[in-house]
Amino acid sequence: MTELSVADFAASLAWYRDVLGLRVKHLDVANRFVLFDGGVALKGGTPAPGGVVLHFNVSDLNAELTRLGVAASPVEESAEGYREAFTDDPDGYWIGLFEWT
Repeated sequence: MTELSVADFAASLAWYRDVLGLRVKHLDVANRFVLFDGGVALKGGTPAPGGVVLHFNVSDLNAELTRLGVAASPVEESAEGYREAFTDDPDGYWIGLFEWT
């Protein structure tokens, strides 16, 4: 499991669930904790972006960037055989989206 501390629990929960599309596995609003399928957890607290990058494999990078409607870095082609772009969540954590080519 990867747990991220977030400043505005409700806003981050909504972003990961409604924008990114992760499914909630366990939600404890009173203690500001949520666990999503795939092992990503959010906990209310003081964010510490910079040391964590979450990567998600998508089947169509361009379609996913359009669906998300978020600002992202330019799409980069990798010599290892994938395309990737980055955006950030409400607390500044980097989110990498990639597709194998």
